[in-house]
Parts: sequence; structure tokens; C-alpha cells
Amino acid sequence: MNNLSNLVHELARAQADKDAVTAQVSAMIEAVQQLPDYIKLKEQKINLEGLIDNLTEEIKAAGLAAYADTESKRPHPAVGIRIKTKVTYDEKEALAYCMEHLTPAVRLNTKVFEDLAKKTPLPVATVYYEPSVTISPDLSEWLNSPDELVPADQPDGGE
Repeated sequence: MNNLSNLVHELARAQADKDAVTAQVSAMIEAVQQLPDYIKLKEQKINLEGLIDNLTEEIKAAGLAAYADTESKRPHPAVGIRIKTKVTYDEKEALAYCMEHLTPAVRLNTKVFEDLAKKTPLPVATVYYEPSVTISPDLSEWLNSPDELVPADQPDGGE
């Protein structure tokens, strides 16, 4: 238990140090964000992002129009046209077809299968229990005395 307490104490100190540094960084960022030069640059950035979005959409529309007219996949040296192959289908009909003709195309929904296996014994699945460790998000009580404090709901443990 002593080693575990020391590790918890070390983690608590590291988290407290990180929180202090994070607070300092946040204060610095907030101070910079109040500067007139920052505010002006931020506005310029927002305006330029809007302009870029608009121009990008206009170029895409003009590129598609040029492709429709010429079938050229290179309507401009900086603009290319890609032809994508798409498939449309009714999912129920496709599943029925695959069940009958393309069994390799049918895929197991592992989430649904595992949820069912946890509730109902299945001959092809084994349910087991695996411990995992959780660490309290609030380790403030462990900052000063790693060996003295033992959480109330935990046994003394000993080594």
C-alpha cells in the first residue's frame, strides 16, 4: 500500500502542478486576447476565412461548370476534377441479397452481438470479467500526506 500511496501522492502533485500552469497559461491567453492588435488580427482572420470559404465554393462551381462544358478534368492548372463512383441501394434488399448470394459481404455487428451475449448465454461466446483501475479525479486529499490517508471505503490493505 505504501508504494501505491506514494504513486497516488506523486500523481496528485503532478496534477496540481499542471493545473497551476494551465491557470497561468489561460491568464496569459486572456490578457493577449484583450490587446487591440490581437482583436484586429482576429477580425481579419475571421474575414479572410469567410472570403476563402466563398472563393472555394465559387471555384468548385466554376470547375464543375467547365467540366460539364468541356469534359476536361483539368479546367485550370490549379483545379482538378475527380470522378467518384457512387452506389445507391435499399439496405433491406441488399442485406437479403447478400444473405442468399454473398455471405462474405454480411458483417457481424459486434456491439449488438456482445450486448446480447452479456444478457443471454450464447454457445459461441464466453463472457468474462476483467478488472480495470479507476483513479479519482480529485486527488487533493493526497497532496500532503501519502502514507496517512486511506480512503474511507478502502480496506487498510497492508503490504
